[in-house]
Amino acid sequence: MRTIVLALLVVFLGVTPIVAAQAKTKHRAHSVQSVEPPPPPQPQLPSLRPVVTSYDVYVGGVHLLEVRFLFQEEPGRYRIKALARTRGFWHFVAPWESHIVSEGKIEGARFAPVEHTNTSIWKKQPKTLAMHFDAQHNVAVDFDPPDPPSDKRNIVTEEQKRGALDPLSSVLQLLGNLAVNKSCAGTEPVFDGKRRFDLTGTDLGWDDTDPDDYGVYKGRARLCDIGFKMVAGEWKDRERSKFWQTKTGEKGRREPFRIWLASLAPDMPELAVRAESQSVWGWIIVHLSEWHYATSAELAEP
Repeated sequence: MRTIVLALLVVFLGVTPIVAAQAKTKHRAHSVQSVEPPPPPQPQLPSLRPVVTSYDVYVGGVHLLEVRFLFQEEPGRYRIKALARTRGFWHFVAPWESHIVSEGKIEGARFAPVEHTNTSIWKKQPKTLAMHFDAQHNVAVDFDPPDPPSDKRNIVTEEQKRGALDPLSSVLQLLGNLAVNKSCAGTEPVFDGKRRFDLTGTDLGWDDTDPDDYGVYKGRARLCDIGFKMVAGEWKDRERSKFWQTKTGEKGRREPFRIWLASLAPDMPELAVRAESQSVWGWIIVHLSEWHYATSAELAEP
């Protein structure tokens, strides 16, 4: 999303020198310096208690994935962890899971990532991606085991990486923008270690969730479309870039995700409670399956 902009009222105080004249007495006018108004307050992200949210993901009607997020905030800092894994029978035939952690600074209304790691385990074989963000918003990437650039993938330049957020921080920023700006509209740049893409939000107003939906939330929700647009790093091979194709085969821009967002408690900002999108594999449907405030044991987990 775009950088948050709030309407600010600036009051200017002007003081005019006065010249007075009295009979047989002359008073010299005294100049008074104008007083500069104080700088307008900067928008701030709302504070949030540590919270855990869990989602079930269906692809083509199959309950394929489980995803769990834990978010915690300290003064000027944030940390978010995610665990995604195939479930049930699919975890037996296609055992995959991913452990992702992003942490960084909170600067006004912006999340500024410092470290991001993603350890993906496929058939008990781990691969780790680590991204390091410096103060100038440059991004350094490490792979373990090493994964040199492929000539079958378009390369992301250093300039294209600069200023982009990691995937988890970009999710937080979209929610932060919504909390401050009360709208989904805007664009955020994202870099996932190999691909650079934009997330663009469109606010569609309000809607009611389906009472027969599998998710735990029922009721009024904000409706948003989140679109994906590839900037660089896509596979040149059409078969390997299916996620980044629309259902009609257009490359570089997949179908948007339609997301329902609602506040789950009076002290919480709006969070995603449902999402859906079309893909070349059929409908992708995401339901909020459970949420709770994080326990001390969960916060102590590495």
